Amino acid sequence: MDNLIKARLQMVRDQIAGRGISDAALLEAMSKVQREFFVPPHLAEFAYFDTPLPIESGQTISQPYRRTSSTQATAGTTCDRRPSCHPDRRSTAAAESHASHSRR
Repeated sequence: MDNLIKARLQMVRDQIAGRGISDAALLEAMSKVQREFFVPPHLAEFAYFDTPLPIESGQTISQPYRRTSSTQATAGTTCDRRPSCHPDRRSTAAAESHASHSRR
């Protein structure tokens, strides 16, 4: 098994599920998102560390645990008209996964 795949699965097990994230769909999404595609190549080996990493234009990719805890905490809540509250955007992991597939 590729080292990055092992790192991704370990991230989900230890950093996310191991810290109380229990939403099965969220855990599955995070086990599929290839974070290394979102960071500069020289940082790919750090893609599954529990830390934000720089991406383009001064932005960062979020710390995995922080992203999943926020997503789980807001799942099923009532939203107003903000685009960020649309059901198709609740799971950032799913959105990141979609973005990675769109780049190919």
